[in-house]
Amino acid sequence: MFKNIQFILLTLVIVSCKSIAVQDRYQQTTKQKMAIGSIGLNSNFILEQGYDNTGLPNYDKEIKVSIKSLPYNKATYNAFSKAAQLQEANFKVNYIDSTEIKPRYIDISIADKVLLIESLNANSNITIKNYLSTQREAKIVTSIAMALPSPLNNSIREGDEYFLSEYGKKSYAIAIYRKGMLIETIPFTDGVIFAYDVSSCCWQENDKHQIAIVDLVDNSDCPYKTHASAKRAKKKINYFKF
Repeated sequence: MFKNIQFILLTLVIVSCKSIAVQDRYQQTTKQKMAIGSIGLNSNFILEQGYDNTGLPNYDKEIKVSIKSLPYNKATYNAFSKAAQLQEANFKVNYIDSTEIKPRYIDISIADKVLLIESLNANSNITIKNYLSTQREAKIVTSIAMALPSPLNNSIREGDEYFLSEYGKKSYAIAIYRKGMLIETIPFTDGVIFAYDVSSCCWQENDKHQIAIVDLVDNSDCPYKTHASAKRAKKKINYFKF
């Protein structure tokens, strides 16, 4: 019994070391490149936790995101430093804990969840949707913490609207707008992503007996009459009614 308690406590300590507070919520730290809106699987192990990217949906329409500029603290700077080594960052962040004015990173999260869900249900994403319906553990990256070089941080400050936008072939970036005009496009590869959060799909069957994604939730149960499992969302047809 005592050994089991020790094991559980050790697990909790190790897992807690893998997450950091980003403003008002916790995000999972990462050392690998990823993009908001991508699909993948969390790899939870006692001594290792990662995120296996498995697919990037087609986003035919730009999806609005929200961006917050946040100051580094010890935890976020350490997470950045570890990620920067593997992601081969070509810029540095001059962080000194004792100084009052700290360098800043950005927190990007999906703002238009309705359009994101609509895109995932679109015919252009039928393969992705089928994958999500069969892989309950698959998640969608809905927020990331990213470090940028100073000039790109300045571009973020100049914008008043931000969108997840197609960039090149099967790649995505953040499109920055000011007064309705595109002023800058920042590929995710230009920064260092050091933390992320994911959402799970909630499924429901419509009147045509088609399974659809109807909601995305963060670490919570699906709403009433929706299901975390696409299989469970499939209603049993009563053929005696015909």
